[in-house]
Amino acid sequence: MSVSWPTTAASTGTVASDDEVVRAVGILGLAAVAIVHLVQLSDTFDESPSLAVAYILLSVACLGLAVQLLRSATRAVWLSVAVLNAAIILGYVFTRLFSTGFDDGDVGNWSETLGVASIIIEGLLVLLSVYALVELSRSDRIRAEPRHSMTVPDRRLAYVDRHLMVDGEPHRRGTHRLSSADFQPCTFRA
Repeated sequence: MSVSWPTTAASTGTVASDDEVVRAVGILGLAAVAIVHLVQLSDTFDESPSLAVAYILLSVACLGLAVQLLRSATRAVWLSVAVLNAAIILGYVFTRLFSTGFDDGDVGNWSETLGVASIIIEGLLVLLSVYALVELSRSDRIRAEPRHSMTVPDRRLAYVDRHLMVDGEPHRRGTHRLSSADFQPCTFRA
């Protein structure tokens, strides 16, 4: 009996990892928040120049965090993304409930299209940040767990070690270092 493992997109490295997908979504979300606030600048500058400056600073902060996510997705970056977006949501709610020096005309204005779009994106970014932080904690915990001398995957590798054909020859222990390329395709003999 012989069994072959077909080459898949996942084994050739063409599929993005979960971390890459989460980071990409975070980067796009931060860019969207920045764009929404930059689009509102012209109207906001006329009504409240100090709020327009806050929008500019907010957009710069979002783009800075997007660059940080592009470089590396650390706990500090994801925590910053969560805190920034939660603060934006709280600011939006506050200006809709109370009259402020920044924005007197928006009290009770809950249906502004760009505001609602921004709140949805910011809420999703907070949730995404929490997910990323949980996953980072989980991966740290998994890395910290001691490895047992013979786990189930190790036993499978021991079977592969005994029955693997490398370049048409039976694999001999210690003569070939196993890599992912050795498993595309390989043959088992019963």
